[in-house]
Formats: sequence, C-alpha cells, structure tokens
Amino acid sequence: MRCVSKCFVGKASFRMYTILLLGMAAGFALSTIFQSLNYATIQRTAGQFRKIVDYNVLSRTAVRFSNLEEAEIDPNIDLGYDYERVEHEQQLQSTESNPQQDTMFDSPVVSIDDLKQKQREYVNDNWQGRNVRETNSEKSRSNKLSDELAPRQAVLIVVITSMSQLMSQTLAIQGTWAVEAPRVIYFTGEVQTMPHLPHGMVVVQLEGIDDKQAGWEVKEYATMKYLIDHYLDHVDWFLLVGDETYVVTNALQAQLNKLDASSPVYMGRPTEGDGDSPRLCRPNSGVAYSRGLLERLRPYLPLCWPGRGEMHSLSGCLSVMGLKCTLAKEMEELFITDAKPLVESSSLFQSTQLTKAVVVHPVKYPKYMYRLHSYFKELEYNASMSRARAIADIIKDTHPFIPSHLRSQFTPSREASQPPASTAPPPDTPTPTTSDGIVVRPRHVPKNKFEINYWEYFNQTRLMTIMNESPARGIIGGIREEARYGLTKAIYLANQGLPQNQRYIFDKLENGYHRVDPMRGSEFILDFIFRRSSDRNTRIKKRVSILRPYHENVVPVDSPEMLPTVNFVVTLSGLSSRLEHFLAQYEKNVIQLGEDATLTIVLFDSPDAPKVRLMVQQYVTRYQGAKIFVVDAPGDFARGIGLHRGTEHFRDDQLLFFVDVDLDISTDFLPRCRLNTIQGKQVYFPVFFKLYNEEFVNKYHRGNSSMLLTRHKGHWAHYSYGMVCLYTADYRKSGGFDLSMRGWGEEDVDLLNKALSHELEVFRAPDPGLIHNWHRKACNKNTVSNSAAYEHCLQSKGENLADRIELAQYVFDSELQKGNVL
Repeated sequence: MRCVSKCFVGKASFRMYTILLLGMAAGFALSTIFQSLNYATIQRTAGQFRKIVDYNVLSRTAVRFSNLEEAEIDPNIDLGYDYERVEHEQQLQSTESNPQQDTMFDSPVVSIDDLKQKQREYVNDNWQGRNVRETNSEKSRSNKLSDELAPRQAVLIVVITSMSQLMSQTLAIQGTWAVEAPRVIYFTGEVQTMPHLPHGMVVVQLEGIDDKQAGWEVKEYATMKYLIDHYLDHVDWFLLVGDETYVVTNALQAQLNKLDASSPVYMGRPTEGDGDSPRLCRPNSGVAYSRGLLERLRPYLPLCWPGRGEMHSLSGCLSVMGLKCTLAKEMEELFITDAKPLVESSSLFQSTQLTKAVVVHPVKYPKYMYRLHSYFKELEYNASMSRARAIADIIKDTHPFIPSHLRSQFTPSREASQPPASTAPPPDTPTPTTSDGIVVRPRHVPKNKFEINYWEYFNQTRLMTIMNESPARGIIGGIREEARYGLTKAIYLANQGLPQNQRYIFDKLENGYHRVDPMRGSEFILDFIFRRSSDRNTRIKKRVSILRPYHENVVPVDSPEMLPTVNFVVTLSGLSSRLEHFLAQYEKNVIQLGEDATLTIVLFDSPDAPKVRLMVQQYVTRYQGAKIFVVDAPGDFARGIGLHRGTEHFRDDQLLFFVDVDLDISTDFLPRCRLNTIQGKQVYFPVFFKLYNEEFVNKYHRGNSSMLLTRHKGHWAHYSYGMVCLYTADYRKSGGFDLSMRGWGEEDVDLLNKALSHELEVFRAPDPGLIHNWHRKACNKNTVSNSAAYEHCLQSKGENLADRIELAQYVFDSELQKGNVL
C-alpha cells in the first residue's frame, strides 16, 4: 500500500507539471500569433502614414505668364496629399458603418485628430520626415551621412533685377556677399540677348515678362511661380530681395535656423499703416518665405496676379489668406530699410547700427556695395580675433595640467615664443604686441646696401618703384586693393576716439609709402590732408603709419596628387634647323630618360612636309616607346589655329603643354608643369629665359661666359605668354584660342585673358628649365592680325637683340667710327 500510494502521488505530480508546460507552450504560441497580426496591422498603417509625410508638392496646373489675365482657379488642384486624406476619410465612413471590421488603431473609430497625432508620432520616430535608407547587409551601407540622409537646401536667395543693372549692380553682388551665400539666382524679364556673365552666375529669364515695362509686383509674382514649380521640394527658405540689397549671409542662416520651415512664416520689415490696412512686408527690401507658407500659397497663386481684385499682388494674397508680416521689434535691427545715409557717410566704419543686420537696403551704387562688404568683413575679422583670443586663453589654462612632453607644439599668440636667435632683439627688449595680443616681429636690420628694403612711393593715381622698368605706372590689381585697405584703415585710426564734431574728413592723399617686410608684413606711411567736420575751410596735415602683420599660424594649401603625362603640342610651317635642334633636345631630355610625355607636331601645308614626316618616323623607329604624332593643318601658318588643332584628339583630363620649337626644355621642367597645373583651378604660364644674339654678347661683353642666366646673356620674357601648361578641359571651357587671329602674336594674351575671365588662377613664375634660343624674326604687316601686333613684333625684335649696355656700346662705337663725338 505504501508503494502504491507513493507511486500514485508521483504520477499525479508528473501529469500536473505536463499540463502546466503544455499550457505555457500554447499561450506562447497564441501570443506570437497575435503579435504577428498586430505587427502586420501596424506595418500597413505606417505605410499609409509614410505617404502622408513624404509627399512631394507638385502642381499639376500649369499657368503661363502670357495668359494670366484669363487664368482661373482649378478647384481640382492637387496638393500631393489631399487624395490620401480623402482615402482615409472613406475608410473612416466605412468603419462607422461596419464596426466589426479591422481598424487602424485600437479605437473602433479613427478621427482626424487621431490621424494627426499618429502622423506627428511617425514624424518624431522617423527623424522628422527625412527619408532614411534602410539596409539589410553591411555591404550596402553608405560611407557618408549625406548619402544616407537626403538633406534639403537650407536657404535660396533670389535677386530680382533687370538687364540695365545686370552688368553693374548685380556684378557687385556677385563679387561680394553672393560669394559666401549657399545659392543665389538672379531673375530678369525676357530679353533678346544676354551679355557674357562671370562663371557660376545663374540668371533666369521670366518668359512673357517684359524686362523694361514690368514692375516689381509682376516680376515678383512670376519669380514666385517659378520657385514654387522648380524649388519647393528641395528648399526650406526663400529670401527675395532687390538688386540694391546687401545680405549678411551668415547672420541670415543663423536666424533662419531658429525657425520651423514647415510653418507658414512671412518675415521682413513691416509696412507702417493704420489698424484697418493689412500689415505687409516691404517687398524689394528683403522678404523671407518659409516652405510651409509657399505650400499654403500655391493653390491660390493664379489669383495673385497683380491687378486682379483685392488680391492685387503677392502681398495682397498673403493678407487675404490671413498671413501678416512679422511685427517683432527685432525686425528693425535685422531688416534695415533706410541705410542709404549711413552706407554713404564717412562714419560707416565707426557705426554700430548694422552689427545685427541680416538685410541692408538700399545700396545704390556698386562702390557702396563693396564698401559695405568691407565693413561686414571687418566685423567678422574682429569677432574671429576675439574668439581666437578666448581659445588661446583656454589652451593656456590647460597647460599646467599637461606634462611638457605631452603638450602640442601649438603656442597661443599671447605667449608666442621668441624669434630665432639671428633676428631676436636683445634680451632686455620686450616682444612688441598690439592691444589684441598679436605678436609683431622686429624689423630686419640690413647689414649692407644689398639688404636694404626699399619703399614704394604712390599718390592717388601713380605708383613709383625702382624695382620696375617703368618709372611710374598705374595703381592696379592687388596693389590697388592693398592701398585701398591701407587708406581706409588709416582714416579710421585717425578718427578713433574723436567726437563726431571733431572728426577728420578726407580731402587728399599727399604722400604714400608702402613696402612688404618679409619678417613683419605690409607697412604703410601715409600723409593726409584732412578737413574738420566742424570747420571745412581749415586744412590739416597728418601722417599715419600702419602695419598689417603676418599671422603666426601656418595654413596648409592643397597640392595636386596626380602626376599625369605631359603632352607637348608644337606648330610648324616646314622643315628647318630649329626643328632638328628641338627634336634632338627632346630626344636627350625626354625620350632617353624615359619621361612620361608625348609630342604632337601640327604641320601646316609646306613642300617640306614629307621630310618632316620622315624625320619623325626615324625617331619613332629608333625608340619603340616614343609617342610622337604628326597632325596636318590646312592653309597658311597661324599659331593659334595650329595649337587648337593639336588639342582635338586629347581627353578633358589630359595635361597639355603649348611649346615652340625654339625652346630648350630640361628634364626638371616636367615636374613643375605637372605640380603647378591643377585641373579646374590653376594654369601654369612659365616665364622662360630668352637668349640674346651671341654676336653682340661675345663682341661687347667681357664677363664670365660660363654662366647662362645673366643679364648679358638674356632676359626673362615676362611679356610673353606663349608657353602654357593646362588641362584640355580648362582650355575648352575658357574658349581656347581665337581662330580669327592670323600670323604672329597676340593669341597668347587672348588665351590668358580668357583663363582669367573663367576664374582660373594663373600661376606665373620664372622657370630655369625653359631656355629660348635666339633666331632672326621677320615682321610683316601683311601677316599679323593688327597694327598693335606689328608694333609688338618690332619691339620684341629689338629687345631680343642684346642687353641695353651692349646695344649702347654698339651705338657708341658706330658713332666713333663715323667721327661723331657724343
């Protein structure tokens, strides 16, 4: 009995545990099934919401500007998301009539409010509606975050202008604040011809809008229609300005980043009116529109055509829709609409009224646009220096906690190390610093007459220097910009700390001195004639000395990494001893040394053409790896046409070197050609050394004949631009040679000007690896392009004969032989 009872109890316990385990397994299976069904419902719901969030606002109603008077509102305009809402409303009605069917959520009826709440939850869970690419494997992962997230352009700045201002005021915009803007597009009316514009300047002509007759409201409407049709899907903010407006781009982006682009925002300087009139933003002085506002505006846009009822303009449309311009007092500091007196006054650089400005209007002339740009750059520079000093203090404060052997080599400017011993001042002399803590190096003390650093003298029109052949020349290029900066800064320093009624008014620059000290920076000494603002009849002379010191930090500059093949291109009109010498030098310095180079010879019609081909074939046969090609060119010889013909079979990414047969090219030139040429950015115009006629050099010069680069042997041909290294793509983008030029000269200068106009940096330096051999030159009026080229030919012929000392000796001896005593 005892065994039976124990066995029975054991069997009962086993059965109980078995039933319990089976129940748990069944519960887990049912839970899995229910979760799967619920997950499928959620996935279907999320797909429906995804359609709502990631919509594209695409208008299917096209409105041509020429027929706007007859345009009507289409009641079926599709905003890209209405059909989704109708579909959900139909589902709601179906749910109410049949409560037993599955619903999107737990509640039996889904309201619009619930739909909006779910939509907001979906947006928050999916990075605010951005399209995130989901990957299933490690191989399909993107390398860059910008590839995984599809970003929108933050702001697009639109300048509404006209053809009369396109080559003056808008060029000033393109050269100042537009350089740092994310993107700027200029809109004009329809014109017959468009002038040549700088590289990168985008101009849109509004179809059907007369450029001269159409007013601001018409152009504003047509521009807004274009922006909605082409950019609404990709841009968050639109800023519309006139061509007399300066935009502080970094301040603009900082302000817009604080706001929600999906909300209907209409921001600018509000107009002043009574309580009954609508509050509008002043149009041509700068108005910012959000993406959300333009989405609401789009279905009403055809009724916004100027002159149509109460919606007589774009601003009228917005007021009827219940949208008003921002009224915050901050707008008076951000959108400056009465800036003309300040911008054109002498007190601009002492003013603080524009420090918070985003838009400044009006700026009437290009010179004031550049002046205002200088003002804001100076503000930016001062702010950068303040941040740099703060960072230097932080670095200095961390040094006590870092062992000396673990610190970086960077030294903050406030505790900069002493200069090297060779140039350091005596130990008891403190290192001079400015009030901003910038270290100023000591002057270099010359030890003899050869180390004296001369000053340049200039006045308001001319520059005089002993380092140039011309005794006096115009103030142009970078020298002009440097002098302009010096004058502006000196006037600012002269007025610093003076009350308004005692400030100096610039009258005349009497003397100006400038030099560049390699140890210190750019130095100015300026003698001004001023007049007092309180007494303009009194003239005051004042000397101001300023220094633009070099910064201690070193900034690395990108260098080309590829070392491509150098493709020589040369033109010929027939067989000559100069060609034989050129091929012999090419064989010695290029082929035999295994340099990566090719040679293309463009041969014009000549009886010697078969002989030239035979000579080239001999080199190709002798050196199997030599790449020498002959290209035929019809007609009479023209250097520009020949070189252009030689470029036709090269790809865009190949490096070209335009050369003459009179040049001796050393091996060390080829690396410089490769390194000094950057595709899409920089072209290399080397200055070659031109040898004189040896008959004059050997007869009249008694110096050391073993040295080649001396003033008696030749000179640097700084006036010639015929030799150039550039990529084929840059040659074609710039327009290449002018094929209408015939004969000798001027085609090289034309190519240089085209490179500059297409924003290619010109690298210009003497190159000792290019030696030009002297040869006789024939100048014929019938074979040159114009009279200027003929005069240039004669001048070059005389300059290449000998140095001035040898020429003077030749003239002196000739006069003595004739019995003339000079």
